[in-house]
This record gives sequence, structure tokens and C-alpha cells, in this order.
Amino acid sequence: MSTGTDMPLEEGQPIPGQPVAGTRITGKALRALTKAARRTHGGGSWTSLFGDVYIGLLSLAIVLSMGVQTARVLGADLDNAGERAELGPVLDPAWLTPVAALAAAGLVFAVLVRLGPVGVGAAGALWWLPTPADRPTLLRPAALAWLAGGAAAGAAGGMVLAGFAHVAWLGWFALVGAGGGMVLVALAILTQRVADVGRGLAMAPIRARRIARLGEACFALAVATWIVLAILARPAPEPSPVVLAVVLVVAGLLLAAVAAAGRVLGAIPGAVLRARGARTGDATSSLVALDLRGLGRVLTDSGPSVRRRSSSLRGVAGPWAAVFAADLRLVLRSPWQLIALTCAVGLPIALAVSGGSLLMVALFVVLGGSLAANVGGAGARAAHHAPALDRALGLGASRARLARLPLASLLAFGWTVAVLPLVLSLHGVSLGPAILPLGVALAPGLASAGIIAAYRKEMDWSRPLVITPQGAYPPGLFSAVALGPMVTFIALVPMLASAAVAVLAPGAQLPLGLLLFQLVVSGILVAVVSYVPKAKVKS
Repeated sequence: MSTGTDMPLEEGQPIPGQPVAGTRITGKALRALTKAARRTHGGGSWTSLFGDVYIGLLSLAIVLSMGVQTARVLGADLDNAGERAELGPVLDPAWLTPVAALAAAGLVFAVLVRLGPVGVGAAGALWWLPTPADRPTLLRPAALAWLAGGAAAGAAGGMVLAGFAHVAWLGWFALVGAGGGMVLVALAILTQRVADVGRGLAMAPIRARRIARLGEACFALAVATWIVLAILARPAPEPSPVVLAVVLVVAGLLLAAVAAAGRVLGAIPGAVLRARGARTGDATSSLVALDLRGLGRVLTDSGPSVRRRSSSLRGVAGPWAAVFAADLRLVLRSPWQLIALTCAVGLPIALAVSGGSLLMVALFVVLGGSLAANVGGAGARAAHHAPALDRALGLGASRARLARLPLASLLAFGWTVAVLPLVLSLHGVSLGPAILPLGVALAPGLASAGIIAAYRKEMDWSRPLVITPQGAYPPGLFSAVALGPMVTFIALVPMLASAAVAVLAPGAQLPLGLLLFQLVVSGILVAVVSYVPKAKVKS
């Protein structure tokens, strides 16, 4: 065996980097051995590493600047709402900082609980866990890496939140975010010990699922808090980022020390480490492959299936009714879909109640419509991933897509009649009875947008990459990433035009041409959903 030197090994001489037989291997030694083996299969140069780091830092700087500017634009829009105060209440833009912080913290905590944070991949589960190595020293580097990553991501989020308050406090808000990020990661690590409490390991997936749902519920709570604060129209208290930064940083460091302690890391069961490592690996591979549907499944999946109370399926006769019932139960049994549907209704109303301008309200209406279409396409995404039900019912590709239109259209119609009248009434206008035919015309188009996004083509990584000054990307990247939001915007264009007519000409009837325009757009999108190109057979 070669040792990387010109001197041969004598018989009985230990191989450098390997533990001597009879000695107890530590986690640090096992990691060093793995690193040495990985180095023999690696490659690349320092120049390529420098280029990757440079591109990453530049991309991060661009994203941060865009986030800060977006926050400043939204805050400035609400700050200038005093001129529109006669139309309704006005929200103090300083309230957006705690509201956005609550929403971001809830979503991040839910993702952290689902991904781990501490876990081992397939190779680690195969080679590391069966060894008698010291478990705490083996897992501590991963825990510290997650804690450092949480602090860095929190600092970036704090800079964005500074755009809602005072940009001069950018540094203090970065410290607030860094402390908050460490707190969230440390709490997520501590929840991994739930498995050895109560009735044993079988309860771990259920409790982790409940904890993740609690984090997701914070997002809906933030939207509801936004609406309540706008209705109360009270000024926000003067923030003190210095005190908050000190408190969160100290709390983050203390919780990080507890989470990285050997007693905590050693108590995490191997089954939990394998499950969380596999989920993190799936999320990483989906992100690298730019598979947004796969990434969404990983981040919103409830985990291992559990026994549910059976529900009566009376009245379900025929394949179309079976698809409708299955998709309805999928939405009702998925807390994240219910939260997303609630936020689809709440976000446009929250900005309208806060006194936002018509342009910003229109952007939030498009955002809410995208969330509603995404909820309507939940069954289609599940069928695209595992079409077992469609095959059992004998539905073809075209009929299976059309069978999912009724439920998605019903959700889109409910979103339209709940959002549009209230948003327009806050600006002193109304569509009157025309809202019902407009909702009926819009519903199939908005539902089709969600189903089209669910069945969109995946990127073909086998074809040559497209080389641009911004980097290389696979063919079909634009359609795979932007197809869902783009189609949703197309479906909402006639409705936005109808709302603009109602605002510009109060009291006027809705022109029949706009209603026909909405019907035409929806009809085209339904035709796109029903069209399934035949697969080409390579000779």
C-alpha cells in the first residue's frame, strides 16, 4: 500500500492516519481518517476555490442589496400613506420589522426542525454510526457548522429587516439577526432529543412534525398580527436594537454551548440522525439540480406516514369524484397548505388595510394569487411525483389533469370573492354584482396556472449547458423556474385590469369586453392544461 512517500512500509508498521489496533478511536480521529480518504479522491485547485468563494460572496451581496431595497420601498410606501389616510387606517411602517421577523423566524425554524440540523448522510450512517467512536466529538463539527451558518444567515436577514426601520442601524440589526439565528438552530438541535423522551423512538417523527407545524403557524400569525396592527392604527414603539442585540447574542451563545455539549449530542438516536441526514441530502440535491418541486416536497413533507382517522367517502362515484376527494383531503390534512391559503387571502388584505398604494396592493394580489394557485395544484404535484391514484383509476394524462381542475377552481373562486371586494372597498370602490361572474371566469385560469406549474418539464442536465457571462445553466432553466409565477400573472391580468377600471371610474359598470377577455385567457390556459404532447421514441 502506498503512503504518498517514496519510503516503503515495513511489515507491522502502522499506516499513517489510521488508528492502531486495540486503541479506542475518537470522533475526531474518525473524521480525520475520512478527510484523508476524501482527499485522495478529490481534485481542483485553490484558484477554482477562490472563484467559487468570490461568486458566492458577490451573489450574496446582490441578494442582500435587493432585499434591503425592497424593504425600504415597502416601508416608504406605507410611510407616504398619510396622504391616503382618508381611505382607511394607516400602518406605522416600523411595525413591519417585528412582523417580518416573526414570519421569517417561524419559517426558518420549521425548515430547521425538518432538516435536522444534526444528521449524517447515507455514507455516514453506513461507516460512522456502527463504529465505537465517541458520538459527541463525531457530531460536534456538524453542530458547530449549523450554528455558524444560522448566525450568518440571521445576520443577512437582520440587514434586510433594517430596511423597514433605519438603515443606519444596519450593523445592530445584523447582530440581532445573528443572535436570533443561533437561538433557532440551537433550539432545533435540542428538539432532536425528543426521541428519547416519553414512549420511545416511535414518537419522534410525530413530535418533530408538531414542532415544525408550530413554526409554520407563526407565519400565519404574523399576517394576522399585521392586519390587527393596521386596524388599531397605533404608532410603533421606538425600537432599541442595541439592547435586543446584546440579549439575543448572549442567549444564542449560551444555547449554542448547551446544544453542542456532549450530553445533548450523545443523546440523539441513530435513527433520527439517519432520517435527518437523508432529508438534508434530498434538499441539497434538489437545490443543486434546481428542482423546486422536489425541494418543496422535502421542506413541507410531514415525514413518515402516521395512522390517521379514516373518513367516510360516501358519494364518491367515478374517477373524477375520487380525484376530487383525494385532492381535497390532501389539502385539508396538510397544515402548510391551509396556512398558505390563509396567507393568500391575508397578505393582500393586510397591505390594503395598512394604506398601501394601488401598485403595491396589486403586487400583493399577484403574490396571493400565486399562493392560491399553488395550493390548488397540490394534488397535481403529488400525482406528478407518484401517479399511483391516476393509474389505479385508469385516467390518462390529459383526463388526470382536467380532473384536478374542479377543486383548484373552487379554491381560486373562493380566493377571488374573498380578496377582491375587500381590497377594492378599502380604496372606496366596488365591482358590485360583477364580482361573481368575474370570479367564475377567473377561477379556471388561476387553477390551470397551478396545475401547469405542477406538471412543468424538468430541466435536462444531459444536454450541453448554456454559457453566459453570469455562468452556465442547463436548457429550460427559465421555464422551469418562472413558469408558475408567469402563468399566474397572465391569468390575473384581466382581473387586475377590471380592478383598475373600477378604481379609475368609480360607479361605472364592468365592461363586458374585460369579462370576455378573462374568459378567453382562462380558456386558453385550460386548453394548455389538457394538452399533453406525445413522448418521442428514440430510434
